[in-house]
Amino acid sequence: MFKKIMAAKRLQGFTLIEIMIVIAIIGILMSSGFAYYQRAKQQALVKSCKKNMFTLDGAITQHSLNNNNENYPDAITDVFIKELVSGGYLKDEIKCPEGGKWIIETKVDNNIKERTVRCSIHGTRHEP
Repeated sequence: MFKKIMAAKRLQGFTLIEIMIVIAIIGILMSSGFAYYQRAKQQALVKSCKKNMFTLDGAITQHSLNNNNENYPDAITDVFIKELVSGGYLKDEIKCPEGGKWIIETKVDNNIKERTVRCSIHGTRHEP
């Protein structure tokens, strides 16, 4: 009778070792999942900044065509972005999601002026 009671009690729950193994497995899965989450989050921030650079580059190009003005300061300030919004070239104010500063790089090759927006953190939208 005593053996039947002990066998019944043994089947009622988990041992400490079994619980520790399950917790260890969950911890391993969470740590690998966290690494993937961090990488995906960083890629999303980079893509968001590059999308904003593309939008800003188009707005600057449209602004320069409408105003016959190719001369812009190197640094893109909040005042300039607000000017683009108030002029209807941008729908909303945009910025780098990680707080990077944007500059305008101008390169002249064979009398062709090429303008690129560069982020201090993410580079240009053409860089990988």
